[in-house]
Amino acid sequence: MSPREQITDFATSPVTDVQENVRQFNDDAAVWTSSATKRARRKRLQRLLHSFGWPSPLTEAQLDQLDWCAAEGEAAPARAIGKWLAP
Repeated sequence: MSPREQITDFATSPVTDVQENVRQFNDDAAVWTSSATKRARRKRLQRLLHSFGWPSPLTEAQLDQLDWCAAEGEAAPARAIGKWLAP
C-alpha cells in the first residue's frame, strides 16, 4: 500500500468520523447554550419594555432566529483573510 493510500484510508477511517461527530456536537452545544442565554436575556428585556408600553415590531420567531444567528457568529472560529507570514 502506497503512503498516499494510507493517508486516504486514515482520512476516511471510523475514528476520524467519530472525532468529527464529537467536534460537531460540541460546536452545536456551544451555539445552543449561547442561544438559550441570549433568549432568556431578551425575554427579560421584552417584559420590561412591554411594561413601559413598547411592544417589539418583530415576531417571536424572528427574534429567536436573530438570537440563534448571533450565537452561531460568536461560536464560529474567526478566520483571517490574507497571507500568513512566518516570523
